[in-house]
Amino acid sequence: MKQGISLRKNQEGITTLILLMLLSVVSIFIITLIQSRIILSLRRSLSAADTILSTYAAESEINDVLARIVGGYENVGDLDDYEKDLIDGSHLIVDFATNADVQTIVATTQRPYAVSKIKAERTIPREFVTTAENIEIVLVMDCTGSMGSKARQGSQTTRFYEQREAVKSFVKGVMDLPDSDRFTLGVVVYGYTTSWYKDASGAELKSLSGMANFQKLYNEAHSGFGNPPETDLNIRREDTRCPSLVEDYTNTGAGLRKAEDYFNDINQDVSKAIVLVTDGIPNSKTKDSFCPNNINCHGSNAGCFDDARDYLRCRIADSGSQYLSEVSNRSFFGVRDPNVKVYAVTVLDSPKNNEEEEIFTKTVGIFSQYSNSYYNLTNATQLTQILESFLEEIIKENSVITIERIIPGQ
Repeated sequence: MKQGISLRKNQEGITTLILLMLLSVVSIFIITLIQSRIILSLRRSLSAADTILSTYAAESEINDVLARIVGGYENVGDLDDYEKDLIDGSHLIVDFATNADVQTIVATTQRPYAVSKIKAERTIPREFVTTAENIEIVLVMDCTGSMGSKARQGSQTTRFYEQREAVKSFVKGVMDLPDSDRFTLGVVVYGYTTSWYKDASGAELKSLSGMANFQKLYNEAHSGFGNPPETDLNIRREDTRCPSLVEDYTNTGAGLRKAEDYFNDINQDVSKAIVLVTDGIPNSKTKDSFCPNNINCHGSNAGCFDDARDYLRCRIADSGSQYLSEVSNRSFFGVRDPNVKVYAVTVLDSPKNNEEEEIFTKTVGIFSQYSNSYYNLTNATQLTQILESFLEEIIKENSVITIERIIPGQ
């Protein structure tokens, strides 16, 4: 009997022990599960936080690079791949690639719990190129005697030299474009009168397209604005073709009219742009029935300055813009077709007295108000840079930029 009781107690003890063991296992499992969920939650939080940080870092880098490219400070083709460690612990890798149609930037940011990739593309798609408008550009260049002045104080070069190099760089920039076949170039020169720039045989250099014609324009700009062109930095008016093409004095309005009349005559559905350079205050005008004060007046007559500035206003203001005449104190609308964009740069010396200051302010104000893009320089050595920026602006109107987040590993 005692043995039976003892056996039951032993069995009950074993059962209790087994239950306790089962409870312990279950408790450990529950605790482990809870800890795992907590750890998983923490890691998810870390992953989410790292994803936000890495994505922000990648987007910031892409936006910074794009801002420099769109602003004309960088070109994807000139940039090299790079890596760097950021102050928040992220590791950044930026890759650049370019081909005939697409410029690509990929920024990859790595953190312990996240990887983010941002891709930006600056492209002129093939389907866009085949249907896009062609681009007609007329360079309107100053052929007056003052362009023989030094490019800046102490410079070995003259403004003529710097203008020549700027034109050559502009033409070379068009030649280097993957879609250069969409571009047509021409050059107008002006003084008191105007003319299309001509080659050595007297043929007008306008409506030029194709690599052979662009190369011809490049060569003729080089040879026609200096003699000998390879060595002469001190180019003056008499060293150029200008005396055989136009009379001296500054009739900027007439230079614009020559280009605008050309655009009206071709009457094509194309993108149209005028790039104008001048180093002088307008001091002459010729008759133009489309503008008020339809008279001729020459720079030798000081009273012509007001008429000359009015003529510039009439020609550079588009047909939807009004200007106030200095001569009659009446308001008139400009005559320029709004579809013809004007990119202007002046090289004007600092005024020496109050009278010059007033004329300087009025002239700069005209260009500032009515040009689509405008710069005033005191240093003509910057002309190449400014004309390159104008070409970038013209190109940008036909460029497409897309930004997308891509799956890491792609």
